[in-house]
Amino acid sequence: MVAFSNLTRATKAHLCIHLDLRTLLCFRATSKDHLELATDEFKRSLLSLARRFIPRPEQLLAALDHTSGFIGGSVAVLFLLRDRSFIPRSLDVFIPRDAWWRFEAHLLHAQNASRVGMVLPTADGDEEDNDDILQQRGLVRIAVFRTHLGIVRLFRSVAPDALVPIARSWGTHLVAYVGPGHFGHGYATLFFQRRAVLGDLLRDEAERVRAYQRRGFDIRLSPTQWSDLRLQGCGEESWICPTQPRSFDDDGALSVRMRPLQTEALESEVVWRLGGRPCGGPCLEVTDELGMEPAHRVLRVLRY
Repeated sequence: MVAFSNLTRATKAHLCIHLDLRTLLCFRATSKDHLELATDEFKRSLLSLARRFIPRPEQLLAALDHTSGFIGGSVAVLFLLRDRSFIPRSLDVFIPRDAWWRFEAHLLHAQNASRVGMVLPTADGDEEDNDDILQQRGLVRIAVFRTHLGIVRLFRSVAPDALVPIARSWGTHLVAYVGPGHFGHGYATLFFQRRAVLGDLLRDEAERVRAYQRRGFDIRLSPTQWSDLRLQGCGEESWICPTQPRSFDDDGALSVRMRPLQTEALESEVVWRLGGRPCGGPCLEVTDELGMEPAHRVLRVLRY
C-alpha cells in the first residue's frame, strides 16, 4: 500500500473530489499544501454547480465578491452536501439591498441573461399582500433571469446584509450560503443528518416541502420529534431550540473561510430565531425586545 504522503499532488487533488465536507475540512488542516488543495476543490465544486446555469462562472464569483452577495437555495445545499443527489431547478443569488442594479447588470451583460419576470411568493392577492410576504422573507424583490443554460433567481435583501433573507428561510436546511470567500450553515448538526425543522410556511410553499422530502430530507415541526434529540432540559445548549436567538457565527453554526490565511472572518450581524415555540427554557426571556416575534423573524441586524 502506498503511503498517502507519497501520493502525487494530482492524485491527492483527485481524491479531494470524493471527500465529504467534514473529511475535507480535516484534510485541509493537516498542512499548508493540503489547505491549498482543499481550497482549489471548494472552488472547483462551486464553479461546477454554477456552470449548470451560467456561461461564465468565474465572472459570477467576481461579481459576488464585489457586491458581498451569496449563493443560497438548492445550489448551496448541494455544495455543502458534496453530492449530486438531486438536480437544482435554479441558481439562487442573494444580494444586499444597494447592490441590485450592479448585479442585474452583470447578469444581463456578462452572462447574456434576459429577465423573464418578477416573482413573488404568492400567485394571488393584492400588491400590499405581496409586499408583506416579501418583507416576511427579508426581501424587497425577486427577479428571474434566463440564460441559454438555465434559470437564475436574484433576491434583493431588505438590508445591507445579503444573509437576511437566508436567515428567514422556511426551513433550517435552507439556512445555507456559499460565496467566493465564505460558506456555511446556520443549523449544521441537523443539516448533515439530512434533517430539517420547519419555520413558517407562506402560501404556495407546501410543494417545496414535498420536493425536499423527495430529495431525502426528513422535515419535522420540532427537533424533539426525533427520538435521539429528546432532551431532559432546554435544547439551547445543543443549538436545536427553535426559539433561541441564532447568528451565523455562533457555536451551533458552520462558518468556513475559503482561504483562512488571507480572508477575514465572515462579517454578518444578523440575529434570528426559527420561531416562537417555547420549550421550557429561558430563550424567550433574553430581552423584552426579542419577545414572541413571528416565526422566522430576524430579530436584529446591527448594521441595518
